[in-house]
Amino acid sequence: MDYLQTVMDTALGYTPALYYVTVFIGFTTILSYVWTILKGMVRLIFQRRLKLIERYGKGSWVLVTGSSDGTSQHKLGIGKEFAFEFAREGFNILILART
Repeated sequence: MDYLQTVMDTALGYTPALYYVTVFIGFTTILSYVWTILKGMVRLIFQRRLKLIERYGKGSWVLVTGSSDGTSQHKLGIGKEFAFEFAREGFNILILART
C-alpha cells in the first residue's frame, strides 16, 4: 500500500479522488464478471429441458450429422450421442456420417 501511495504521489501528484474512482471502476468491473458467471451457473443448473417430442410429435424424423464412431480413444462421437438421445426421446433417426 505504501508503494502504491508513493507511485501515485510521484507520478500523478496526490489525487485521492482519482485513486477512489479507479478502485470503484475496478470493483464494478470485477462485480460485473462475477455476476455474469453466476447468471450462467444458474441457467445451467435450473434451465428447463426442451420438450421436443411435444413440439414436433412422436415419430418425427431427425437428421444427425457427424455421428461416426470417433477416434480409437473415444468410442462415441458427439453426433452419435445426440442420435442416442433423440432415439430415447422417441424420434426416428437418420444418421449421416463419413464412415
